[in-house]
Amino acid sequence: MVQPDNATNKTVTWSVINVTGEATINSSGLVTAIADGTVVARATANDGSGVFADITISIINQIVLVTGITVTGEGGLTTITTDDGTLQLLASIVPSNASNKSVTWSMVKGNGHARLSEEGLLTARTNGKVVVRATSNDGSKVYGEIEITITNQIVSVSSIKVKVKKKASNTTTVNGELALAAEILPEDASEKRVSWSVINGTGTAVISEDGILRGVTPGEVIVVATSLDGSGVAGELSITINLVESIKIRQTRNEVIIQVPEYLLPAKASLHSLYGSHIQSKVIDSTECIFNISELFPGIYVVSVYNSVVQDAAKIMIAY
Repeated sequence: MVQPDNATNKTVTWSVINVTGEATINSSGLVTAIADGTVVARATANDGSGVFADITISIINQIVLVTGITVTGEGGLTTITTDDGTLQLLASIVPSNASNKSVTWSMVKGNGHARLSEEGLLTARTNGKVVVRATSNDGSKVYGEIEITITNQIVSVSSIKVKVKKKASNTTTVNGELALAAEILPEDASEKRVSWSVINGTGTAVISEDGILRGVTPGEVIVVATSLDGSGVAGELSITINLVESIKIRQTRNEVIIQVPEYLLPAKASLHSLYGSHIQSKVIDSTECIFNISELFPGIYVVSVYNSVVQDAAKIMIAY
C-alpha cells in the first residue's frame, strides 16, 4: 500500500533478500519459493524518494534437487593394492541444502571385478579397473563417477578339467604312457599349477609331476589334478589300462613252459587233472616257469596262472 493516496507515482520495484531461505519475485510482487527458510520481500518506490517497505516470509516444504555429485575415495585414494582390499567411496552433493542427499551406488563398467555395498564400500576381487557411479535418489537423475584401479589380487581356481593331450582316447597300456593336461578356470587364476596323483582301482599306474601317466597293471585308475593355490579344487579323469603282453603257456614233450610279463610278477601257477585233482604248484618270481610233466600219466591236464590282477589257463594233453 502506497501513501499518501495522492502520491504522484505509486509504482514500486519488487526485490527479494534471501536470508536463510531462497525465493524469487516478479515485477507484480509474486514470490516463488525455492528453498526452505526466511526471505525478505521489499517494495521500493519508483519516485526517487528512496522509500521502501519489507515483509519477512517463511518458506517450508520446498524440495531442493541435487545439481551435482562428486565421487571420491576415502583419503583421496583411487586404487586398491592389497588382496581383498577395500576402499570407502564418498559422494559430495551440490547444493549443500539439497532435500535428499542419499545416493544409490553401482558399478557401470570396467575389466576388473569388485563387490560394492549399499554404503559405497568397494571390495576388490580381480585386477583391473572398475567405474563406480553414485546416483541421486531425488529423481533428478544426477550422478557422479570415479574410476578405481585394482592390483595385487589373488584369483582362486574355481574348476579343473583333466583331459588327455592331443585328443587321444582315455586309454593306455601297461608300461605305456599318456600325457594329461589340466584345464584351469578362471583363465586369470593367479596360480595355475596342479599336483598330479592316481587313485588305483582295478588297475594301477604312476604319474609324473608333469602329468605323464604310465600304466603298471591293467584295469581302471582315476587321475586327479589338485590346484596348488590352496583352494582344494580338483579335477578327475578315469583312465583304462590295457594289456599289451599276455601270459603264454606252451608244451613240449616233457615240459610245460609258462612265460609271464615282468609287470605281472609275482604270480602263481598250478597244475591239475581235468577233474580238479591238484598235482603241483609253483610261485612264479621270474618271467619263465617250467613244470616237468615227463612222469605224468597220459591224459588231459589244466595249467592255471594267476595273481591279484589276471588269471589265465590252458589245457594240455599228454599222449600215450
